[in-house]
Amino acid sequence: MLDNLSAAPSGCSIPPVPNECTNRNFIFSMISTLQRSSSTPTVPSTDKLSSSGSDRSAVRRRPLIAASAALAVVVGLSGFAAAPAQAAPATPVSAAAAAAVSTALESVVVPSGGQKTISLGALPATATSVTLSIQGAGAWQDTVVKASIGPDGAQKTVFTATKDGKPSGTVTLPLQSGHNGKLTLTSSQASVRLNTTVTDVAVAAPAAPAKPAAPAAAGALETVVVPSGGQKTIPLGTIPAGATSVTFTLTGSGAWQSTLVKASIGPNGAQKTVFTATKDGKPSATVTLPLQSGHNGSLTLTSSQASVQLKTTGVSFGTTSATPAPAPAPAPAPAPAPAPAPAPAPTGTPGSGNTGVPAGTKLTVHNGDLNITAAGTVIDGLDVRGLVKISAPNVTIKNSVIRGKKLTGVAPLINNLGGNAGLKIIDTELFPSTASPYAMGIYGYNFTATRVNIHGVIDSIHLTGGNVSIDKSWLHDNLHYAKDPNHGGSPSHDDSIQIQKGSNISVTNSNISGAFNSGIQITQDTGKVSNFTFTGNYANGGGCTVNIAEKSYGPVQGVKIADNTFGRDTKVSNCAVIAKSTTKIDLARNFYTPDGAAVVVHKG
Repeated sequence: MLDNLSAAPSGCSIPPVPNECTNRNFIFSMISTLQRSSSTPTVPSTDKLSSSGSDRSAVRRRPLIAASAALAVVVGLSGFAAAPAQAAPATPVSAAAAAAVSTALESVVVPSGGQKTISLGALPATATSVTLSIQGAGAWQDTVVKASIGPDGAQKTVFTATKDGKPSGTVTLPLQSGHNGKLTLTSSQASVRLNTTVTDVAVAAPAAPAKPAAPAAAGALETVVVPSGGQKTIPLGTIPAGATSVTFTLTGSGAWQSTLVKASIGPNGAQKTVFTATKDGKPSATVTLPLQSGHNGSLTLTSSQASVQLKTTGVSFGTTSATPAPAPAPAPAPAPAPAPAPAPAPTGTPGSGNTGVPAGTKLTVHNGDLNITAAGTVIDGLDVRGLVKISAPNVTIKNSVIRGKKLTGVAPLINNLGGNAGLKIIDTELFPSTASPYAMGIYGYNFTATRVNIHGVIDSIHLTGGNVSIDKSWLHDNLHYAKDPNHGGSPSHDDSIQIQKGSNISVTNSNISGAFNSGIQITQDTGKVSNFTFTGNYANGGGCTVNIAEKSYGPVQGVKIADNTFGRDTKVSNCAVIAKSTTKIDLARNFYTPDGAAVVVHKG
């Protein structure tokens, strides 16, 4: 769907990226069919919903596409790169010591379109990356082999095994903070046998004995190391009465790749970008943050893509002018104590720990489709083994899993093609239990999606209109078929977010990767798109990650792309954003990881 790479008058793409024209009329006709559909059972109220579940479960299964033949692959882990300890640089072990730790791991078979996870064994506490040497044989058709570490580790392509070929490749994967010490291997189109061996480990020199911490200099706060995708909270100390803001200088060091650093005050304070710390760089910036009513006197620092040491100095407070206090009024009767505020939602880069159903939530299984016809309905804590259609305004879906069903035609897991206003989707996972080229995520417009986890579908979110907000969400691991029936047997055109028309659309603070075609695809297939905002995100993959097409509706107006981090896993080299020069983009502070290079717009 890389429309801007095409010279064709229709605005369709050319190789190496699949075109978007094939069977488009088929997709439009399917959308029309979905809009007219009303065959699903209705849900008049939440009372009836509460009795429809047959059991309680929070089971989450990944679908496996049936395997046909085996691909024998030999995997050797050839080294762990060690993190430099703060007290001394990393020192690799000798060749003899490396041989001594050689350990064969579990041999597994990864099914076609599926995955297997195996333990890496005992890892050094200071190891920061693992190198894999992978050899393959016996593929009955072309298949892409990928590897990742931990539940939130980015997938990296190792090689494409061709039919009867014997490919080999070497790949290095980071051991990010919070990883679980497990290797996940996937194969797209043929089954894979994996034999894994740990052959070498490099470790850091022992840290010097801990010394008592010296008292902080005046105006300085505790120096902390913020983990990748995580946060650290430190007290601001004594705050003067009447203080309305705090100003400080933040200095970073030790990042192993480019990472976006943000700061906020209190549990509900707005985050403000401080700087992007590049690999081994020492950035510094001064920032002023408001002290809002109800703040807790703490500073929270976050890092998007790498652990980084942050030092806070030069702390000062802004205050309002004091005025004489009026005579005290008679004390009113004490008011009842307010109910405790709910705990703030987890922060950091969206992933398995802070999107989807919160841990510990009890789910009630509902077998069958839901057609929501009562205004104001709240779906809370359901495990829906069917599709959800929105046929009323102000519906809320939260703390739930939507799994869908076996499909024979294109269908979204949540259908708001009618554009019913006020739809809210919160802390919910969308993941089809049966893998299918017909399975989509959310279709429609007039909704907000907050902390949603969408995966295992072709298009994660497909917008047919505007007034849409997507925030703090994780869109990843799209399904992709080499021969997709929706495209006449050509490859799938899977996108994380596709926008056909609409105004007032924002995508913020989200983690978007895993689409073959585009991360964000603005098509203007059915109307104009305007006032599109894309800020504070991590985005990667696709032909180009953000692809803006004009087609017959002309330049897209009001586009803002700022404060984002982009990966380089695009089929077109260094193509984070592509658009015609007639579409004017407010482009600011966008960087590539891991090198921190500034993003520029490719001209389509």
